Amino acid sequence: MRVLFLLFCLTNLVFAQQTPPDLKFEPRPGDQLNTDLSFIDSDGERVTLGRVLGGKPAILVLGYYHCPSLCHQVQFGLVDVLKQLEPSVGERFQVVMVSIDPTEGPELARTKKRGTLVRYGRESARDGWFYLTGSRGNVEELAASVGFPYTYDQELDQYAHPAGFVILDSTATIESYALGISFEPDVIEKALLGEGERSGSLTRQVQLLCYAYDPVSGKYSLSIVRLTRLLAFLTVLVLVIYVISRLRKESPGE
Repeated sequence: MRVLFLLFCLTNLVFAQQTPPDLKFEPRPGDQLNTDLSFIDSDGERVTLGRVLGGKPAILVLGYYHCPSLCHQVQFGLVDVLKQLEPSVGERFQVVMVSIDPTEGPELARTKKRGTLVRYGRESARDGWFYLTGSRGNVEELAASVGFPYTYDQELDQYAHPAGFVILDSTATIESYALGISFEPDVIEKALLGEGERSGSLTRQVQLLCYAYDPVSGKYSLSIVRLTRLLAFLTVLVLVIYVISRLRKESPGE
């Protein structure tokens, strides 16, 4: 009985403390966004979502600017794929970054935008690439409308959320989704120009969770959720085998 009790305690400990939240995009292709939602841009001005979209197709990215994990990888992947496209940001489509952290403000957004524009290297993007912050209520409404779940871990001071972005058409209607941190140029371009098929996902079905930076190695982990769960499963499996072997030894007649 003591062995079984120990197994129960360890199983709960493993899964309760080591398993990060499992958050995935909930695709809503065909849904139209509320363009009256207001945010603060990197210049400190209040703008509506409709104003920054400007009646053009757009890429909408949700995350947060001081993120220590995959947010940077998503942004780098986005910039890299957009550099391969002939249409430029600000000409035929917009890019809108929205922080899910209500404590972040225009100054941080301005710093992030400046770095992105340097990396992208096209002048037209200055007036077509937006970094927004906003109130908790407006951010939550926008996130819910595109099926973007997230949660805050107070102990780690991190947000857990899926990695990827949403593509909107010129009417602020959800066209499709791109998941992960690397994207296919031809598929992204077709979606932005309205030449692709409306679907729940653009790229390969890769679900990454932006969460839990490893301070020991100082590196970003792309598979921390799967790795943690695998280790938890193996731990429990070993314990089960151990308990079964002990019970057999303790059984009469063995």
